[in-house]
Amino acid sequence: MMKKVLSHSVILLLLFAVCACQEKEPVRHHDFVDLGLTSGTLWATMNLDADKPQKVGGFYAWGETQSKSSWLIGDYKYFAPGPDTTILKYNTLPHYGKVDALFWLQECDDAATAAWGSEWCTPSIDQCLELMYECNWEAGQLEGVPGVYVKSKVNNNQIFLPAGGYGGDAHHGGSSEIMMPGVVVLLMASTLDGRRPYYGNDMSFNVNLPVVYGSDYSDWVGYGTNPRTGSSNRFAGHNVRPVRKR
Repeated sequence: MMKKVLSHSVILLLLFAVCACQEKEPVRHHDFVDLGLTSGTLWATMNLDADKPQKVGGFYAWGETQSKSSWLIGDYKYFAPGPDTTILKYNTLPHYGKVDALFWLQECDDAATAAWGSEWCTPSIDQCLELMYECNWEAGQLEGVPGVYVKSKVNNNQIFLPAGGYGGDAHHGGSSEIMMPGVVVLLMASTLDGRRPYYGNDMSFNVNLPVVYGSDYSDWVGYGTNPRTGSSNRFAGHNVRPVRKR
């Protein structure tokens, strides 16, 4: 009789543990759009931390899961403090410290996964390229907010990406300033720039040529209104547009 009581108690404890684990990741629903992409990738209708498609949402450093209002190189999670850049994680070159050969964001460092659950993630550079080549991009506004409409070439579905700019003046080690708001869409990609591991990949689109920002940002001039992929400082603030598979 005692054995049966103990076994029932063990079963109840196990059930309680399973329920507790399940409660740590509640069911989340977030709207997405099927753009008919070859890979089957589905893009969310809004940025991380936004409650409407035209809202910018939060600004995240590459590999961090909490948004910030200040983006300084000295505060970045995976750079060691000091005069020279020492990378603590996601490093491909011995010059910057121990090589771990991590190239893609792990789930624990993916802001989209941390906020929305395991079905969602930050898009890879390949998923960004697919969005660029398999959709038409056109600058526009949504309720007065400048950005770009990304429309499928195989169906009539589309998403809107607001021009939130980016966080921190990367030319001076960072800041609390939002740079180029209303001018540039800059979205984080989940992959590292292997040649420059202090950079993470990104996808950008110029809604307007940033002549008002002067020569310091002349590197943006000339890309016109075509989307492009590139890379930017990992400690800078990026918007995140989550993706998932069918």
